[in-house]
Amino acid sequence: MKTIHHKDIYSFIKQSLKKVGVNKYSCEAVAHGLCFTSLRGVDSHGINLLPHYLLSALNGRKNCNPKFKFKKIFPALSLLEADNAFGHAACLKAINYSIKIAKKYGIAAVAVKNSSHCGALATFTLEAARNGYVAIGFTHADALVVPPNGIKPLLGTNPISFAFPRKKKSPICLDMSTSSISWNKLLSMDKKQSISPYIASDALGNSTTKQKEARGLFPLGGKDFSYKGFCLGVIVELFCSVLTGMKFGNELLPMYNTKYKPRKLGQFFILLRSDISMKNKDYMNYIEKFSRNVYSKKSKSNNGIKLPGDPEEEILKKRMKNGIPIQPKFISSLNEIEKKYSLKFNLKI
Repeated sequence: MKTIHHKDIYSFIKQSLKKVGVNKYSCEAVAHGLCFTSLRGVDSHGINLLPHYLLSALNGRKNCNPKFKFKKIFPALSLLEADNAFGHAACLKAINYSIKIAKKYGIAAVAVKNSSHCGALATFTLEAARNGYVAIGFTHADALVVPPNGIKPLLGTNPISFAFPRKKKSPICLDMSTSSISWNKLLSMDKKQSISPYIASDALGNSTTKQKEARGLFPLGGKDFSYKGFCLGVIVELFCSVLTGMKFGNELLPMYNTKYKPRKLGQFFILLRSDISMKNKDYMNYIEKFSRNVYSKKSKSNNGIKLPGDPEEEILKKRMKNGIPIQPKFISSLNEIEKKYSLKFNLKI
C-alpha cells in the first residue's frame, strides 16, 4: 500500500480545502485533526474523511467562513455558537477558549451548538492535556445504535474522550464510542470480512455478521451487558443535545446524506487544572508513579500492559517515520470530485 509523509498530506489537505473556499483557520484545524488522527492509526476518522468534507463544503453543509460567538453563561461555563462550522474548527475554538478560562478559575466548560462532525475527540482532549489540563469531551451523532431490546437505532455512537497530562510521556487518553465500534470503522471493513457477533444489527435489531446486512450497531457490553454502553450513550446525548439545545439521535441528519443540509450537532468539553490537591509538579510526579506501577506489572506476553492512548502513540511513532497509508478508495474519491467540479487537487504520491 502506498504511504505519504504526514507533512505532505497536511499541506495537501489545507490546499484542497482552501480551493473549495474554506477559510485559513478552518483549513488548519481540519488538516491537523485529520492528519493527527491518521498518525494515531484511527483511519476511520482520519484523512479518509477528506473527500466527504470537501463535498460538505462544496454543497453548503458546512460553513466555510463561520462566525464563532461565545456567550458566557457563568464565569466558567460558556456556550459556543459554531455557525455550522467544520467540527474540527469549532471544537478547537472551544478548547483554546476553555484553556484561558480554566487557567483563571480552575475549571471550564463549553457547550458547542450548531457544529458538525468533529472527527476524533482525542484531537481536542489531547490538545488540552498537552497544555497541562485534564480534559473531558463528548459528541453525539445521528441514530446508529440499537438500544437493548430495541429494533431500530435510537442514539448515535456518542463518543467520549478523557485526557490526563503527563510530563515525560504523551497524555493518558481514552477516546472511544459508546457502541462496540464506530460506523465509519464498520464501513471501512472489507465487505467480505465477517463481523463478530453483537457488533452490528440487521433491519430487525438482531445480530448480524455480514456488513451488507448491517443497519445499526450494538452498544458496548455485548449480548448480555449492552445496557451499560446504552446508558453511557444516553448521558453523552444529554450533554450534547439537551444542554446545547440541539436535536438528538433519530432527529439528526445522517452523516452521509445527499441533501447536504447542516447537521447542527452539539459537543461538550470540560477542562480542569491538575493542581487541585497538590502542586502541578507533584501531580506530574504522582501520575508518573501511577504509570510506572501499571507498566511494571507482569503480562501474558511481551507486549506488556497498556494505558489508554499507548497503542495509538506506538502507531503514531511508526507512521511519523514510515508515512500514513493511502487507501485506493481515497484516491478514487478525490478523482471523482475533481472530475465533477472541474478541480485539480494535485495529490503527489
